[in-house]
Amino acid sequence: MKRLSHAVFTAALVIVLVGPARAQDPDAKSVAAEKVAGSGGKVIPVWPDGAPGSAGWRQKEVEYRSEGDHKAMVRNVTTPTLTAFLPDPSAATGAAVVICPGGGFRFLSWESEGAEVAQWLRARGVAAFVLKYRLLETPASEDQFRKEMVAFFGTLANRRERAAGDDAPKPEPAKDQGKPAEARQRAIPEEARKIAALGIADGRQAIKVVRRHASEWGIKPDRVGIMGFSAGGMVTMGVVMDHDKESRPDFAAPIYGGGTGAAKVPDDAPPLFILCASDDPLAAAGSARLYSQWKAANRPAELHVYEKGGHGFGMTPKGLPVDRWIERFGDWLGQRGLIQPGVASPPTRALPSPPPPELAGTLSAEIASKSGRVERISITVGDGGSGPYKAVLAGDPTLPTHTIYRPRDLGPFGREARLPIVLWGNGGARSSSGEVRVFLTEIASHGFLVVAIGPAGNAATQGSEAPVGTSRSSELLDALNWAIAQNGKDGEYRGKIDTSKVAVMGASLGGLQALEVSPDPRVTTTVVWNSGLFNALPQPPRGAAAPRMGFPAVTKAVLTRLHGPIAYFVGGPSDGMSQNAADDFARIQNVPALLASRDVGHYPATYLEPHGGAFAVAGVAWLKWQLKGDEQARQMFVGEPCGLSADPKWKVERKNIR
Repeated sequence: MKRLSHAVFTAALVIVLVGPARAQDPDAKSVAAEKVAGSGGKVIPVWPDGAPGSAGWRQKEVEYRSEGDHKAMVRNVTTPTLTAFLPDPSAATGAAVVICPGGGFRFLSWESEGAEVAQWLRARGVAAFVLKYRLLETPASEDQFRKEMVAFFGTLANRRERAAGDDAPKPEPAKDQGKPAEARQRAIPEEARKIAALGIADGRQAIKVVRRHASEWGIKPDRVGIMGFSAGGMVTMGVVMDHDKESRPDFAAPIYGGGTGAAKVPDDAPPLFILCASDDPLAAAGSARLYSQWKAANRPAELHVYEKGGHGFGMTPKGLPVDRWIERFGDWLGQRGLIQPGVASPPTRALPSPPPPELAGTLSAEIASKSGRVERISITVGDGGSGPYKAVLAGDPTLPTHTIYRPRDLGPFGREARLPIVLWGNGGARSSSGEVRVFLTEIASHGFLVVAIGPAGNAATQGSEAPVGTSRSSELLDALNWAIAQNGKDGEYRGKIDTSKVAVMGASLGGLQALEVSPDPRVTTTVVWNSGLFNALPQPPRGAAAPRMGFPAVTKAVLTRLHGPIAYFVGGPSDGMSQNAADDFARIQNVPALLASRDVGHYPATYLEPHGGAFAVAGVAWLKWQLKGDEQARQMFVGEPCGLSADPKWKVERKNIR
């Protein structure tokens, strides 16, 4: 199944990228650029005396339109140029942006990540310059190019979470055009690093060109920035990290791309605007790290992460909140006085009405630790939950190993109403609650303090991509100790947490982690999701001394040590852990126990549905009853039939529940 999904991914991208092509001389004016830019799109050479490092290149530049959306694309660039989009002088703000489209250093998404962005900026008084930087050579033949792109995207699909820019490229072009596509792809990473150095050099020179013509084009030399998409983000960050006085950008915006690797953030690092989608396996984690590095160096930065959007959305509408990403960029420019206010957004970029509630808005981070990990962030997931207290996903520098889901406004909580504590262990024993952030946000919106294993930066940017088996059961008690301490310290949580009401919960392996710590006398109730204990611990792989890290070493014996009510919520016959849960339930004698089954499978069950779906409804009711004494919530689980049984999709068993 995985192989099939990669094949579909590859085919879809090739359809987008390969369309009718046209070759032209390397020094000819860009026809595609002019068609997109409209009349007056001046094309300026970046290197008037010839670009260093590529003097011997003979490939012909090719311009074409993608078959999917018929947008302009360019490949085989040998002569770097800037295409100018200059605003009306009466509306000009004096700001300028060099725009670097993406395309894996094999082509440029000229229109979606270049000209359309430039047009948007020009309409708001910003001079925009789309950079055509040097690229890897691709076959002149359309058929051969198509085959090479199939090989390229097949490789890309298997190289998840690739860190762009971690290795310092060397400025030597590499060409082996005669090799078969598959063989060429094996050599591509080294080629890409080498060609990236040339692209970065083009970016530095582009800023110099703009500054040298500043008076001619109505630009203020101290208002020249650079932005880039994907590989163009790598060019952008390459310039940010290595520049001289004349090529230093005054601001920069890496959009789903770019990084610093282990390099030190420059002392004169410019302000950054960083943006990506959380479901982008190529850029999400790197964007969070980049933000952290900037804040750790005490340099200004702003980070935005959308719940959905994938990689390479550019200016192409997807019917998602990410369609308005450029407005957030405009807000950021506006607070710096770099953009003309009051220009309406294009009506074609309207969002669905209403947007799906599980879609997240903006991730706004504040503080990073010395290790470069995002620690203090605040993100509204979807609409913040359906409860009376809109909730956020947050991080705290005093608990960098965990993620906090809590009401955004803590004002209503204090002596009369406090926040019960809910501890969460993740599926796969992962150090990320990203897979269930919609579900946990919903719980928090009903007035609970949810503390989940895994840093907030992981929860904001990772789901099932987070490594398996990287957390331990003891981290649940670490979270409890932290919450109790915070309640007694000066700070935003002081006197607002009900430390006498504690639920320990988890899904799959995280459910086993919850069971392992449930005998702790401070635990009020245990809730196990899509999980149950094994009759015998799984044997470690041959040659290993013990079960893998993260697999709780807990047996059925723990059930005799339970001292509070326990609930199991499982996904019916298609949930492989349902039998484990049923066996646990049969063995429990000394405490109230619930076994509720709904035929939704193991994962994602209903966690990704709006407001967490049916699992969240049931879970919130259980927590309200056990931790808040809510009588209406109690009716979901008592009586004949109980309220939960009123939904025929639920199969409910109970013992000792009154």
